[in-house]
Amino acid sequence: MFSKELLIFDGGFASQLVKDGHDIYDDPLWSARLLHSNPNVIKSTHRKFLEAGADAVISSSYQASLKGFEKYLNCSIEEAKELMKLSAKLVKDACEEFWQVHQKDQAGTTFPGRQKPLAVASLGPYGACLLDCSEYRGDYVDTVAAEVS
Repeated sequence: MFSKELLIFDGGFASQLVKDGHDIYDDPLWSARLLHSNPNVIKSTHRKFLEAGADAVISSSYQASLKGFEKYLNCSIEEAKELMKLSAKLVKDACEEFWQVHQKDQAGTTFPGRQKPLAVASLGPYGACLLDCSEYRGDYVDTVAAEVS
């Protein structure tokens, strides 16, 4: 595993997408929209963070939900499930591809001392799937049953 005491995670994924010209701020799915419309951008953004020194990169699934994909992409539940799987695959593939390049450069100076990066799933709270920013306010709590069936 990692021998470092401190891990550097990526951060500002959506901000990087906007900087690269993708208009996602007014989209209820945020970066998760690109899982459907342009998954290569998702993977290349993960790679940018890895190349900048991140030890761990986070999937683009914080704002993703089956209901959200169904509503805003007009897709089936099965298609929505595939998009959720795709978010995990893209982050994992970005880490694997980055590591393959790094391993070939063990004696070089490109990434000295690097360890294999971690692919991390981003799972937003229930409020994130409501797509109304309530995950920041928590005002959905009173509308959710405490019991799990």
